[in-house]
Amino acid sequence: MNILSNNWFKKENTGKIALGVTAVGGAATAFLYDNKIVVDFLNTATTASYVVTTPMGFTVVDAYTHADTGATGCVVYVDNTATHITSDIGGATDTLVTRTTAIVDSQAIFLKGDDDLTISASATATAAVANSVVVINIKPT
Repeated sequence: MNILSNNWFKKENTGKIALGVTAVGGAATAFLYDNKIVVDFLNTATTASYVVTTPMGFTVVDAYTHADTGATGCVVYVDNTATHITSDIGGATDTLVTRTTAIVDSQAIFLKGDDDLTISASATATAAVANSVVVINIKPT
């Protein structure tokens, strides 16, 4: 399937499409599921970043995270390169879903092929997130 077109979202039952990830401070995989980008990272270092290859245009409309273990003191953001577009979506003391409370609209738009969607994580030395998932709901542009 060619997802280089901004018409990718019109295809029915697209299923799971692998997206490339460049990771610093950990390992991650990313997939496009219809109108969601899911980034799954393992054994995240206390500071890490994950740049996701995005060959389609979209706008971020929501984001949330879920960690296998609580990570007090950890923060996770969805970024446009180095600019946070979400509020802190990490740092839960338990394993519940933590949703962003704000999105910076002016930074939430990604053009086809920008490849600057970034997940950033930072934590105290004892509170790095492990085995976390970030789900980004998107609207095609």
